[in-house]
Amino acid sequence: MSKKEVTILSWHSTKSTVQYAGGFRRLYEILQRAPANINVTCIDTKPSFLRTINKENIKLVEYKIPDLIEQITKLNFLVGKFFERAYVVMFFTQYLLTHKKTTVYVPFSELPQLTIPAIVSKLFVRNKVIFCNLNPNTFFVDKVINKITHKLSDLNITISNQLKLQLLRTGINCSYVNPVGINFKQYFLNIPKYKNITGIFIGRHVKEKGIYTALEVCALLNKKMNFSLICIGDIPLNEKDKIESELTKLNIKSKVRLLGITSEEEKINYLSSSHVCIFPSTQEGWGIVPQESIMCHTPVVAFNLPVYKENIAKCLAVTLVPESDIDEFLKSISDWLTMDKDQISKKLSQSIKIIKKFDWSIIAKKEWELICQL
Repeated sequence: MSKKEVTILSWHSTKSTVQYAGGFRRLYEILQRAPANINVTCIDTKPSFLRTINKENIKLVEYKIPDLIEQITKLNFLVGKFFERAYVVMFFTQYLLTHKKTTVYVPFSELPQLTIPAIVSKLFVRNKVIFCNLNPNTFFVDKVINKITHKLSDLNITISNQLKLQLLRTGINCSYVNPVGINFKQYFLNIPKYKNITGIFIGRHVKEKGIYTALEVCALLNKKMNFSLICIGDIPLNEKDKIESELTKLNIKSKVRLLGITSEEEKINYLSSSHVCIFPSTQEGWGIVPQESIMCHTPVVAFNLPVYKENIAKCLAVTLVPESDIDEFLKSISDWLTMDKDQISKKLSQSIKIIKKFDWSIIAKKEWELICQL
């Protein structure tokens, strides 16, 4: 019996090592668990975050964004990104039209540069197309394109019931929900006996992920106590100067360390060494950071987003405050910093039991079943 052929279309910024980020981590973990009876060709930007996967049935193809486009991006970010998208669309379209028939899986179908070539291949070579959408689109053109492409796909997946409702309001119907998991094996290895970092923020350094709120919180807390903040995550080129300017304006340059992207091991060590995780994101399809923080024995303060009802709302080690309520956010952080250690430990133990059901083995098995059912 011949093996099923699956082609995965991927893209990531060439300026960051993105294996740490939620969506990319999801793809990485699912690929790690690809069944032996499937031949997978994964096509990703060079250098790929998937290089460390070593499985006989997985072939990695890397493509490079031309240097000229990267130079244009440095001069004008928006113009450069337009040309980069156009290049990615042309590359994938040519690849899919000149290779044998396959099932096309797009793990980040919020990206039009991936959905367009997938649908073109369906129309011209009759490939089956499966999308997994991780975020609602914010730009009008992206919304229009993806509304069309998702209607033409064979199957749409998303990662939470809340996101499913959000996408439905934009005209995208996802038939299946399969969340984000946790790799439990990498935790509990280096939990420090003491914590030497006050607060930590993890996430892409953009407004909707809460970086500017985290900086504001740090500044306000420093009026009452000595509060230091470590920030981990991708810093887009168009945000770097804004963040530096904000640090200067708030007079907290000496209190904040911007580490950018770190390795997974470094991230876990920093999380484990922190007293509290600050996660003021206002846009989450699932929200993996609070779960990772709990596994690192670090309590979390976050805004009460609807999606958390599906994963962390019942976790005692997570304080959820009304969105944009900075005063309550500050109070919750202070409460964790002054709470008895035994009480914190009990809350963390209860929370770990809750999130253990989100095991990557379960998530990956379901994803491959969905991919292979066509």
